[in-house]
Amino acid sequence: MRRVLAELAGKPQRRRAQGQLRAQRSGCRSESGSPGLRRLPFALAPAEVMFDGIKILTAPGVVMTPVPTTEALVQWAAEWIGSRSVRVADVGTGSGAVAVALALRAPATGIWATDDSEPAVALARANVARHGLEVRVQVLLGDLLDPVPGELDLVVANLPYHAEARARGPGEGACSDQPAHAIYAPGDGLGYYRDLLEACRTRLNGGGALAIQLYGSVLAAGRGQLDQLAHEIEIRAQAAATVSATLVPRRAAA
Repeated sequence: MRRVLAELAGKPQRRRAQGQLRAQRSGCRSESGSPGLRRLPFALAPAEVMFDGIKILTAPGVVMTPVPTTEALVQWAAEWIGSRSVRVADVGTGSGAVAVALALRAPATGIWATDDSEPAVALARANVARHGLEVRVQVLLGDLLDPVPGELDLVVANLPYHAEARARGPGEGACSDQPAHAIYAPGDGLGYYRDLLEACRTRLNGGGALAIQLYGSVLAAGRGQLDQLAHEIEIRAQAAATVSATLVPRRAAA
């Protein structure tokens, strides 16, 4: 049951040092020499961030810029994979940061990275090419797991989960530099994760697992424990909504 629900506290300095070594070994190219960069379907000013110790091209305001808390998702997945040869899907890949970092950490892994945003797919492909990972990482346009062929050993995801009604409201300043579609989701915000959980019931193999990022924590479950994971997601979302509801009146009063 240790892997039914897992939370990780990141160790960014160690991860970044290890990531820099992996990036050097992969022959990471300079930004100006990144294959596919000139074919991006939007104007991209030269920008990049460090994520898990590697350089990732970004498109601020168009595609979600990866943040350090998501490095914990990469760490959990890499430890779960170990040295095995497995099939992984990175759902809602955005810039491709998770897929690229995980491919460098787990060199025997094949990864399918999906996103329903054309600019995100283009940017992710540029990052994959930049790190020379085209053979092992495929970036596909589509909804959740729909574009991915066959059964999977592991699914990782960092999807929008904040309720759409909260968009740009009080307390949302920390998200102001991210595109709204990458942060907020319709209704109570959990629809994308609910749909992904249902898809994993048939797409994960018997020993497979799902790991997601939610409110700064990594939650994970094997295929046989998806009901427990679904319950945990609902509990955490309700707790977050309660906290948010208590904070808004205080700010208004101030």
